Amino acid sequence: MRLSRLNSKLAVAKMAVFSLSVILLALSAFFLTFTLETLLYVLLFTAAIFLTDLIVIKASKDSRIRASSAIILTGIFLSTGKIQPPVIILSVSFGAFLSWVLLRENVLSLLIDNAKRVIAIAVAAFAIWLWFSLIGNNLFFSRISAAILAAAIYFAAETTIESLLVSLADGPAFKAAFSGKVRLSALVYFTFSVVALLMAMMFRWMDFWSILIFSLPLAVIGESFKLYLDINSTYAATIKALSTAVEAQDAKKEGHAERVTDYALAAGRQLGLYGKELDRLSYAAMLHDIGKLGFDRDNPTHAKVGAEIINQVDYLREVSPIIKYHHHNNGGKSDIPLESKLIYLADAYDHMVSDDKLARKDALNKIKADKGLVYDSRVARAFVKVMEGKSA
Repeated sequence: MRLSRLNSKLAVAKMAVFSLSVILLALSAFFLTFTLETLLYVLLFTAAIFLTDLIVIKASKDSRIRASSAIILTGIFLSTGKIQPPVIILSVSFGAFLSWVLLRENVLSLLIDNAKRVIAIAVAAFAIWLWFSLIGNNLFFSRISAAILAAAIYFAAETTIESLLVSLADGPAFKAAFSGKVRLSALVYFTFSVVALLMAMMFRWMDFWSILIFSLPLAVIGESFKLYLDINSTYAATIKALSTAVEAQDAKKEGHAERVTDYALAAGRQLGLYGKELDRLSYAAMLHDIGKLGFDRDNPTHAKVGAEIINQVDYLREVSPIIKYHHHNNGGKSDIPLESKLIYLADAYDHMVSDDKLARKDALNKIKADKGLVYDSRVARAFVKVMEGKSA
């Protein structure tokens, strides 16, 4: 089977990222000063990274943050002293190897994750070296500033690579993918950066014991973030169950809510929605027909009924207006929520291709013809662009 143009670009991007990481890994092994102390640090950092890699915070479908980021940042902060950058790069790679051998994680996913981190470490370590070369490291303010700069660059490098790959894989604009990743992950990275800075500061007196001691609060922080996101996953599962109950009344509608959600989210990302905005859109799209529950035939007021039902649930209350207006003709109206416009178009498209049996190309042509009249122009452009990209 031939790769689509989009997948070809994704394959090239992944190969480029992986190749660069291999070069950096080879240079690390070549330039590392092999002493007993250095090998001990590689061993200890490998163990710490492997263990904290077990704490994975799934910020979104495409984004995972590992608690080991704090250990890596600690090594970067110390990279002009005892801990050479090659120590961290080799430790991260050995940690990934252990995850593959002992945990049987997906090897391709591990290779790309490791490649992102290796590149981010190299860029951040170079930045901190350049800072100290130009500014000096004698003053406390200079050292703190260098650490903040290195943490920001590490975060930016990882986020840039991940956003590029997500953009090529799923079709959202790079800017939208990048801003979404930043807003989803910034708080987690900031927290890990503070812990890493404390570990690096204590390293001077406690050596590697500082990392072992701070690993406990690091694990607690990681688990707290993970618990918060797991609660959101539980909400999502409950919402999916409710949408399934609606579709159980009509076998022809099976999968309708999920398809509408997928279409709406794809177009929403293209328009730059992120974080909670995408969550609201997802919840509303899954539950847009909740007002039909209990009716034998389509209820013409189901949008209003659905909004009233959802308004009774605290964590879904802000979704209520989106459901209320999702069936309004919204070609030129500005007072209707953007999420409602996305669901309206996604719902109409699914009816065209699933119920009316229109070819996808014909359905998209109909949307183009009705742009600005029936469908919001900006939403229609984003939707068509995403759908044409998926079928390319």
